[in-house]
Amino acid sequence: MNSIEEYFDFLSNVPDIKKEDISESIAKIFDVESKENTISNWLSFLLDSNRYKDDGPLKALLGLFLEANQFEETDTDTVIVSREYTLLNRRRVDLLIETDDLIIGIENKIFSSIHNDQLNDYYDKLRIQHEKNDRDRKIMTVLLAPSWSEDVIQTRMKDVKQIVVTYEELANAFAEIPQKNIEYRNYFILNEFVKYVNDYIREGAMELNNEWAVFNSKHSAELTEIVKNGEQQLEILSNKIEKTLNDVGNKIFTSSEQQMDNFHVYKKVTSKAFYFQLFHTTWEKYKIHYEIGAGDYESRGFILPAILHLLIDVEDKETRTMMNSNPDVFTDFKHIQIHNRIKEFIIDYSSQEAFNATFQNIENELYNWHKSNKDALLNVIPSIKV
Repeated sequence: MNSIEEYFDFLSNVPDIKKEDISESIAKIFDVESKENTISNWLSFLLDSNRYKDDGPLKALLGLFLEANQFEETDTDTVIVSREYTLLNRRRVDLLIETDDLIIGIENKIFSSIHNDQLNDYYDKLRIQHEKNDRDRKIMTVLLAPSWSEDVIQTRMKDVKQIVVTYEELANAFAEIPQKNIEYRNYFILNEFVKYVNDYIREGAMELNNEWAVFNSKHSAELTEIVKNGEQQLEILSNKIEKTLNDVGNKIFTSSEQQMDNFHVYKKVTSKAFYFQLFHTTWEKYKIHYEIGAGDYESRGFILPAILHLLIDVEDKETRTMMNSNPDVFTDFKHIQIHNRIKEFIIDYSSQEAFNATFQNIENELYNWHKSNKDALLNVIPSIKV
């Protein structure tokens, strides 16, 4: 695509985004759907009858494989559930369940794969580790993974001695547990795990929108070009903001007598953050700085922000208290907070001249604001030299 008209024509064919009105699981709320360690912690709580105050979830899990492995129902009155159980070779089992007659190592895999013959190695090391004192306890190793996982398919095909439990099977077993005497809070946590599996893990839960799938496949080259161009333009914008802060820093903080820079600029441009900070060298102990950030202070990847905020940040609570003890410190702010917005700027991308003018306005605003308020800073915090 070589012209803006071609971009507009391309964007006119982008499919509509259809949002489903569904409640979100706690895993979705805290953005941990694919974090195996967090999900293992969740399971550890559910399966530990001492913590969960009921052995329903543990019995539901064991019921999926004990009978098939010629083992009668085990006594769950005495149970120890361990996370990251360390073996003799320093490898760690995600979950270890111990009863009076069972030792069960569980390897939890959501998107990662098993490697280096993990399950057999875990079985051998558990057997060696416990054979002296636990000759009568049966040792089992279990792979817990989604049904669509290649590890599930391969493990079931090649090694019958290793046990496979799918997330879907476990969720179905959990869903059948009656509430009975289970504390409501704990029953809620159990049901949320079932919802997590149904909404995120179960095959088909993350199906592609067909219209979007066709569009993305057909226009992969154009989409790649848009991302690449966006990243290049974002770098230009980033350099422009950094230069603006350095230019104004030279005007307000550099000693004309000694030609010494008394400031530095810090920037954070990542997939999650987009902001730039201007520090006077003696301000840092008070955690005060000027800042330019995107409209919501967050990054949007390769997408350029439409709005920039110019702020003075006061991150130290004691400093804010000191400033707020004098209500006339800054006439612009009745109450000093962490982020104190000086002005908002809409970036004009319509031409190079308009773009440059936006940043000249930002530089002028910061210079004039500092000039008007530096005495107020000195009055509140005498040790700050501005």
